[in-house]
Amino acid sequence: MTLSAAALDILGVEYGEISPEQEIVRAIRQGFSIRLASQIATRFNIPESKLAQLIGITPRTLARHKKGEKILTQATSDRLYRLARVIALAKEVFESEATAKDWLNRPNRALGGTKPLEWLDTDAGVEQVVDLLNRIDYGVYS
Repeated sequence: MTLSAAALDILGVEYGEISPEQEIVRAIRQGFSIRLASQIATRFNIPESKLAQLIGITPRTLARHKKGEKILTQATSDRLYRLARVIALAKEVFESEATAKDWLNRPNRALGGTKPLEWLDTDAGVEQVVDLLNRIDYGVYS
């Protein structure tokens, strides 16, 4: 399974005749539901305040969206996909959802003693975490 397909699986998006990459773009443009964002947060032990930060909205906006079962904007959906992509990579590297969840939520020396999850609110932070996961995968972890 490709990383794109694995991220779609986390997001609960099915794809058929088009490639996972094309489906991702379509789904992001359409917008993910706030319910999906909450389900991912629950599944991976992400506090709602942290989820709001990771997808670029305030906790108050998150609560308001949950009340109205709103669809996320394209930009917010893109950030949710970014989170799902990193989770999918962690699952692939550690070969276990439980281990990936634990790794994302545990302070890491290579990230200055902060949790990898803390880095996922910016593209630059995502790159750092992805780089670290790739080093772990290739045995170059330092």
